[in-house]
Amino acid sequence: MAGREYDLVIWGATGFTGQLATAALAGKSEAFFSCKLPNPGVARAGVRYALAGRDEAKLQRVRAECGCGPDVGVFVAESDNEQAIAAFVSRTRVVVAMAGPFKLYSDVVVAQCAKLGTHYVDITGEVPWVRSVIDRYDDVARSSGAIICNMCGFDSIPFDLGALFAINRLRAAKGCSSIRRIAAYTPALGGSFSGGSTATMVSNSRHPVQLTKGVDDASPFLLGGLPKGGARDEDTDASTHRLQMLGGDVPCGPSVMHAVNSRVVRRSAQLLGWGQHFNYVELSPVPSKKVAERMVKQQATPAPVEAVEMMIKLGKLPKPGEGPKPEARRAARFAAVIECVADDGERLVATMRGGEPGYEETARMVLEAGLVLAQEPHACPGLSRGGCLTPAAAMGETLIRRLAEVGMPFAVEPTDAAQVVRDIFRAYSRPAAKL
Repeated sequence: MAGREYDLVIWGATGFTGQLATAALAGKSEAFFSCKLPNPGVARAGVRYALAGRDEAKLQRVRAECGCGPDVGVFVAESDNEQAIAAFVSRTRVVVAMAGPFKLYSDVVVAQCAKLGTHYVDITGEVPWVRSVIDRYDDVARSSGAIICNMCGFDSIPFDLGALFAINRLRAAKGCSSIRRIAAYTPALGGSFSGGSTATMVSNSRHPVQLTKGVDDASPFLLGGLPKGGARDEDTDASTHRLQMLGGDVPCGPSVMHAVNSRVVRRSAQLLGWGQHFNYVELSPVPSKKVAERMVKQQATPAPVEAVEMMIKLGKLPKPGEGPKPEARRAARFAAVIECVADDGERLVATMRGGEPGYEETARMVLEAGLVLAQEPHACPGLSRGGCLTPAAAMGETLIRRLAEVGMPFAVEPTDAAQVVRDIFRAYSRPAAKL
C-alpha cells in the first residue's frame, strides 16, 4: 500500500456514529461526545484521512462541524456504484465503514477492499451478512493481502478481545493451554438505540441475507468454531433463555448480544486454536429476579417488525441518522466481565469498562482498529493470513494495547465474576463513582 494518499477513509461519516468517529479523529470530541475523552496522544498527529458517503452537502457539513482541516478529502459515492467506491478505496490504506444496514450500504465497499488490497473494519452486528462476506471475499482478500474485519464496535471488541486478553493471561499465569469456556456478563447499565440500529432490525427481518444453500442462518456456528464431537445443548442460544443465578445471588437474564458475540468469539476460537471443546456464553446480570424473568419473556416473544416500524413512524424510535440524546448517553456506562475457564479448571476474570457503549465507545473502538491497521499493520497477527478475520485474530494484543492508550483498557480482576458484578452495580448506583 506504499504511496497511498490516505491512511483511512470513514465511509458513512454523516451517520450518527460516523460523525462521532470523525469528531474523535479531528480532535473536536467535546462538541459531539457526552463526556470528555482521554487525550489520544500523538497517535492522531499526521493521520491523513478523508470522509465518504452518499450526500456531498452532508459530508461538507460534517467536515465543517467536526473541525476537519482543509486537507481532509471528501468522496461522494452511491452505495452500489463500484467505480465511485473504488475511487476512494484505491487511495487509502484502510476503510472504516459506519454505513448500515451494512448488507445494503457497505457490501460493495467490502468487495472493493478485498479486490484492491485495502484493509477494512466496520461496526456491523449483522451475522448472516458477515457469513456471506466470508464466503464471497475471504479468498479474494487473502490473495490481495487485505484484512477484512467486521464487528469492531461494542459488537464485539470487548468480548472478542476480552476473551483473547483473559486467555493469554491465564495461559501465562497457569501454563494451561486448552480453554473450555468463556462466560461473559454484561450488567444492564443504561443505553438506547440509534436510528441506524432500528433500520437494521427492520431490514434484517424484511430482507434476510441469502446464504449458500444448506447454510442455517440461525446456527450457533454460523461463523465457525464447531467443537470436536459436534454441537451440544450448552452451545444453543436457547441455553441462555432462562433465569440463571451468578454466585447464588446475582440474577441473570439473556443478553441481547449473545447471538452476535457468541458467533464472533467462536470464530476466533477456531482461528486461534483456543480449545477443541470451547464454548462461549453471555448473560446480562440485573438487579432483581423480576427483571430477569421479564427479559426471558421478552426474548421468547420479541416485538414483530410491524410494531417496530410503527414506533419509528410515530417518533417513539429514532430514524436513520438520529441517536440517543447527550443526557441519555452521559448516564450510560458499560462493563464487560469476562470469565475464562481452562480445561483443567483454572480460571481468570477480566473486565473492560467504559462510557456509553453503543455509539460513543463504538466510534472510538472502530476508529482505533482502523488506525492500528493503518499505522501498525506489521504488528497485527492477521497480516500473515489476511482475509476475513475477527478483531482478536486480525489485530490481537496490538489493538488491546492501543485501546488502553486511549483510555479503554482491559484489566485482570482479583475476585470472582459474581463479586465483580456486585461491585459494578454498587458503583453504578453512585453516579459520581467510576465503574
